[in-house]
Amino acid sequence: MYKYVVTLIGISCLETIRGKLANLAKFGFTDDEIFGLLGRSPLILTLSIDKIQRNMTFILGTMKLPAKVVLKHPFLFYLNLDTVLKPQILLVEKTQCMNLNLQIKRPPILRALRMTEKRFVKQLIECHPKEVADELMEFYGSAKQIKTLAESSKKGTRKGFLF
Repeated sequence: MYKYVVTLIGISCLETIRGKLANLAKFGFTDDEIFGLLGRSPLILTLSIDKIQRNMTFILGTMKLPAKVVLKHPFLFYLNLDTVLKPQILLVEKTQCMNLNLQIKRPPILRALRMTEKRFVKQLIECHPKEVADELMEFYGSAKQIKTLAESSKKGTRKGFLF
């Protein structure tokens, strides 16, 4: 990991690194916590400020988890908000509201996020009776179709190299 950190710092602008560190500091992390996080997961420096901002806002607002949880689980920064994080969290919350037994151990939300989609569907949907599984699968499919505001207006014109 040391070589990744050295390479990332070497090719990044100083202003970019300061901006990314300041973005993490906005969520109440101390300098020691930020550098500890970067030491364990240096590829966070490759993520955009916007992605970290969106994921942290979702973790704090919707999931209602403390900000310190990302220090123990930095994989939360890497997850795609629209296709993984939001639909899976909504499905886990729906199963908890329906008082269904889950096959995963506690805490179910963070454990479910680490699963592949195939295993996630098997563990949280297919383990229930047919009519409940159909309802959950329909809910999960509709949750995956929900896009972030202005997502449809983005232009995908960039192909290949940037230069």
